[in-house]
Amino acid sequence: MPKSILAFVQNPNQNGHVLLLAGAKGEGTQAAGELAADLPHISPVLQKCGVTLSGPLQHFEILMHLNAMADTPINFDVVACHILPDTSSRYKLGP
Repeated sequence: MPKSILAFVQNPNQNGHVLLLAGAKGEGTQAAGELAADLPHISPVLQKCGVTLSGPLQHFEILMHLNAMADTPINFDVVACHILPDTSSRYKLGP
């Protein structure tokens, strides 16, 4: 069963953030991108994972299994998700 990941992480040594979309194959990456761009579908997934939709940004990872037909994702299931710890102090430059 193909897998994909959608993650929102801090950009190390930078002030920004990175949205990672990846799959074992192209259809996995496509499924992650479709979820990220579909607010009505990603909102309940994030809430179920404990990510608050208001307030400060939270970094997270979502792992999905998907079913595909003819190299096109037809549906997916979130199999794991978690909020990443705040690592802002870990990546600061200097003393």
